[in-house]
Amino acid sequence: MNLDNIKGNALWESLIALGIVALSVALAYALLWVFKSVVSRLTAKTKSTLDDHMFKALRPSVVVFVVIQGVFIALTAITLLNDWQDAINKGWMVLITGLLFW
Repeated sequence: MNLDNIKGNALWESLIALGIVALSVALAYALLWVFKSVVSRLTAKTKSTLDDHMFKALRPSVVVFVVIQGVFIALTAITLLNDWQDAINKGWMVLITGLLFW
């Protein structure tokens, strides 16, 4: 299939967007597994508990950031939503700003 046939085809673009969202969720779960298995073991070896608490506080934010970023990339990949791109960008900014203060 030619890539020119995909651009502008709502069905193909939607399927690609769903694939991007699915990959971002899979990446978020992979990061969560890495955080739980690898990073938690590394932070447990230190004498201070500050890094343990920081790790536990940052872990959900990183996972949510990956999913939000994947949804944003998926929405920008759909040319049917080009008229709404400004609203999508503003919504993404609001979500990221809210995530920073979470």
